[in-house]
Amino acid sequence: PKAPDKVLLADSFYYEMDAPELQRELPAGQLPEALATQQRFAGFDFRKKYNIQVLDSRRIIYIVGHTVCIYNVETREQRLLHGREDGGVGFVSVDATGTWIAVAEMSTTRMPKVYIYEVATLRLYRMLRQGAQKGYACCEFSPHDEWQIATLGLAPGYLLTIWNW
Repeated sequence: PKAPDKVLLADSFYYEMDAPELQRELPAGQLPEALATQQRFAGFDFRKKYNIQVLDSRRIIYIVGHTVCIYNVETREQRLLHGREDGGVGFVSVDATGTWIAVAEMSTTRMPKVYIYEVATLRLYRMLRQGAQKGYACCEFSPHDEWQIATLGLAPGYLLTIWNW
């Protein structure tokens, strides 16, 4: 049988945040996100290794539960990026230029994804699918090819994947 053709997205393509494939089912008893907004976020997960990444000379990025926080140490401004899966964020990585961040998530109900966002706008640029069963332990942008990223899945598969995104 012939392998399915790969769908290539245009370089200028970004996902719309209200796209149906980005919406998740709301668990029973949980408020819709549109009813509440976060004004300030405090916390830090000390159990995660490499939880702080340096974005540039002014900003750091770290994970707290289901949220990625981009914190400006000079202005104390926070920009929040909420996780899309139901298991929280497993790992976050910044590319060498500081242009892209990869948010590798975890899920208890479906195969998790790695979401690649443009830092300047926090617009979703790419979704990497089917690289792990339960979540991601690590992800790193390649130092040799700016369009490659490596991910390591959690148990039970521990799948190492090199993506051309």
